[in-house]
Amino acid sequence: MTNNDSPDYRAECTLAVIGIKPLLSRKIGKITGEQRRAIFNHAKDIQRAAIATVRGDMRCTWPLPDKHSTIMKALSSPENADHTAEMISALPPEIQSAFKSVADRALEALHQVLPANSVSTLAGPTILPIDDPAMFKFHSIYRVVNDPMQVFELISAGAILKSQVAAVKHVYPITFDSITGALVDAIIDARSKDESFQLDPSCEQGAAVWMGQPIVTAPFQGLYVQQDQTQNRKPDPTQRILSPMAEISLTQAQGVEFPKA
Repeated sequence: MTNNDSPDYRAECTLAVIGIKPLLSRKIGKITGEQRRAIFNHAKDIQRAAIATVRGDMRCTWPLPDKHSTIMKALSSPENADHTAEMISALPPEIQSAFKSVADRALEALHQVLPANSVSTLAGPTILPIDDPAMFKFHSIYRVVNDPMQVFELISAGAILKSQVAAVKHVYPITFDSITGALVDAIIDARSKDESFQLDPSCEQGAAVWMGQPIVTAPFQGLYVQQDQTQNRKPDPTQRILSPMAEISLTQAQGVEFPKA
C-alpha cells in the first residue's frame, strides 16, 4: 500500500502533476487548487487508470511534443543554484528536499537521451541536424517523465518501451511500484469475476514489458494447443493456458509458483 503522506511520494506526485516545464523554466508558480486535488488523488487516479487499462477502456493518444528547440535550450543551459532554490521555495517546506531529488532524477533522465547536434571541427563548433531515431528516443522518454500517467495509454496499446519503463522506475520509484501493484490488483479482480478473462493482446504485451515478463501472445498460445493436438495427446480440461500477466495474478493471489520456460 502506498503511503500518501510520505514526503517522497508527495514529491513524486507533485512533479507528475505540474510536469517538467517548470523545471526547464526554473520557475514554479503557485500550485493551483486543481493541481492540489490532483496531487492528493494521484494514488486513486492510478487505481482507476489501471482498471480502465485492464478492462480495455483505455485509449492511447499521441500528444504533440513540446517545442523541441525550447526544451533543448533549457536542458543545455547550466543550472543556477539560486534559481533552483527559488524554484523549490514555492513548494510546501516538508517536501522541498524530496522534490529536489525527484527533479534531479528527472533532469538526469532527460540529459542522458538529449540529442547532440553540435560537433567540434577545425573551424569551430558545427550544428548538425538531429536524426529521427535520436529525436524519437528523447521525446519517448520526455513523455513519461513529464507525465508518468501516460504509461497506461502506452501499456494499453502495447506501445510502451523498455527505456520508458526504466525511466519511470528511475525518476518515480514509488509511483512505479504503485502502478505495478494497481495493474496486478486489477488483473486479479478481473479474473476473480471471470475465470476466462484474458487481457487484450496489445495490453498483454504492454503489461509484460512494464513488468519485465516474457511476451506470450494469443497467436503463440494457439500454436501450443495445435501442436499438442497434432501429437495425439488429449488436452487436459483442467489445465488452462495462462498468459504471463495471469500467472503473476494467480501467483500473488494463491501463492502458486509457475515453472519458468
